[in-house]
Amino acid sequence: MKLKLLSIGVVAALLLCALTPMTASAATPTTQEATLQQAILERVDALLAHLLSLFQPSKAPAAAAAVPTQLQLSAPAKVVVGQSVTFTGTLTSSATPTLRNPAGPGAPPVAGAKLQLEFYVGGGTWDYTGSPVVTNSHGVATVTLGSPTAATNQFRFIYAGNADYAPSTSNVVTVVTLAAVPTQLQLSAPAYAVVGQLVPYTGWLYNTLGTSMIPVAGAKLQLEFYVGGGTWDYTGSPAVTNSHGEASVTLGSPTAGTDQIRFIYEGNATYAPATSNVVTVVTLGAKTTLTIQAPTSIEISQSINITGTLLDHNGAGIVGATITLQYTGSDRNPFTNMSSTTTAAGGVYHFNAGMWSPIGNVWFRTTYAGNATNANAMSNVAVVRIYI
Repeated sequence: MKLKLLSIGVVAALLLCALTPMTASAATPTTQEATLQQAILERVDALLAHLLSLFQPSKAPAAAAAVPTQLQLSAPAKVVVGQSVTFTGTLTSSATPTLRNPAGPGAPPVAGAKLQLEFYVGGGTWDYTGSPVVTNSHGVATVTLGSPTAATNQFRFIYAGNADYAPSTSNVVTVVTLAAVPTQLQLSAPAYAVVGQLVPYTGWLYNTLGTSMIPVAGAKLQLEFYVGGGTWDYTGSPAVTNSHGEASVTLGSPTAGTDQIRFIYEGNATYAPATSNVVTVVTLGAKTTLTIQAPTSIEISQSINITGTLLDHNGAGIVGATITLQYTGSDRNPFTNMSSTTTAAGGVYHFNAGMWSPIGNVWFRTTYAGNATNANAMSNVAVVRIYI
């Protein structure tokens, strides 16, 4: 550099010497000489500037901009204590075609990049877990962690970037670690039953940890019924689910009434407890049949005798049941209660309706109110013609 500067000085000195004779030839230079001198000085200044520029260090070309990147994280939303969790990161570039990124648009993968998994510790602070993992040829890298305790955690991947690719941060994924596998219990049963009828109650138990419902086999389901005051009581022994997660209990219907039924699963070390939906079952009294017999016509001076039978759903007579006789003087008028009696052996009943006047038709029927065992019933209508 010293030699270069010395050369510049020598050239400048020679140029100045060349001007000296012209300026020393007269005490006062003429106008022509002054103009020539000024032109020479300007040429010297330009030459010196050019010589200096030759020796200044050249500027390095601007560095190419780093290619933008996108980082995606995927992981299960729910896991169970002791279960391994895999976090998958995918790094892609999102630039137009360049020498460094010839693939251009379409999110080409970034291979060989180091991704660091982090978890949120609170207060706006994140901490890292383990060492970075390197993306493969598809831009994918995975980290597998255990789930030691039940908790809710937030995770993300971080890419620090390099000379070619810009840094990026993934989406945040929340992972809930459960103490046991969540379950769902469903109950199905008929809405109506009849006294003496067998009623099947069917339960299904499912594992709901993932996106699909998986049957839980070998689980004990206990059928319960509501007894009032917020209290439930069990019926019989638990039923065990089969390979389809299904278990059934069949019960009789001894009395008419309305009951609320549910299944209970107490859970175990693997599966969480569950309670089914509540099903209301209305048990109706067993179907009964009530008949009536009366004369079709009778003289005005004679009593009308009416008989009939009350039979249960098996065709057997019901003894001791209260039967009510009703009548009306017109087929358009409502029936009116007349008298009551009880059935004897074979479910037979008898009424003496007395003598009727004036002449014309009288309509009779009988009714049975039912009880906790047998359903109510109404007979057909018997029309009796009264004549003189």
